[in-house]
Amino acid sequence: MTINCPQCSQPMQAREYERKLGGSIELDFCFSCQQIWFDPNESGQLAPNAVLTLFEEINQHQQEGQPRQQTGALHCVRCYAELVLTNDLVRTNRFRYHRCPQGHGRLINFWHFLREKQFVRDLTTLERQQLSVKVAQVKCNSCGGAVDIRQEDHCSYCGAPLAVLDQNAVSKALGEYRSDAQRLQAGAAVSERVTGTPAPPSSPPAVGQPLFDAPAKSPAAASSSDGLFDLLGTGIALLLDAAID
Repeated sequence: MTINCPQCSQPMQAREYERKLGGSIELDFCFSCQQIWFDPNESGQLAPNAVLTLFEEINQHQQEGQPRQQTGALHCVRCYAELVLTNDLVRTNRFRYHRCPQGHGRLINFWHFLREKQFVRDLTTLERQQLSVKVAQVKCNSCGGAVDIRQEDHCSYCGAPLAVLDQNAVSKALGEYRSDAQRLQAGAAVSERVTGTPAPPSSPPAVGQPLFDAPAKSPAAASSSDGLFDLLGTGIALLLDAAID
């Protein structure tokens, strides 16, 4: 059944992903608002390969829309109860989402989902200072607002810190997902010997294999549709190289 985005009320697009213990999970996307709706526990049930596929899909669609500042109450796609803004923490990464008080699921935008999965990190003070030599304003990937990187290390509209894709975190996460996939494949092989059911193929990317497109080499090339510099779509190493050259 098609559901409408709690933020813009337009129909969300359904995508199917592999489930850890077999079968599939259907997630709902609003690429215009850059939002994902998760039914209960779906995020934790994604198979390792499914997580990587989802990250790739987010990257492919991130230029199709813009995160939007919330202007009113958001409602659950199942029971229409008002969603509750929730701040959460995984390791050192803070992220937020809107959850149904009745437990029907949660709405999270792309940027906060990447924070939850440890694929982005906060920009350090030194990196912000170096980047500000070439770039005056950047786009907040949480709400889409403009941030004066020369003066601020967070968005004045929604309070989100400036963050970038972390290449070390990406490699580490790929390694963890690869190990998980290998364990699942080993378990499936044992099951095949016992039950005679063939194990499903599994070929996760090797650690260090690029997951996202190569970052742009200039601020102009990495600008979003509103002309603001997009940190999420740009690798920090090339950003700093551009600032120093």
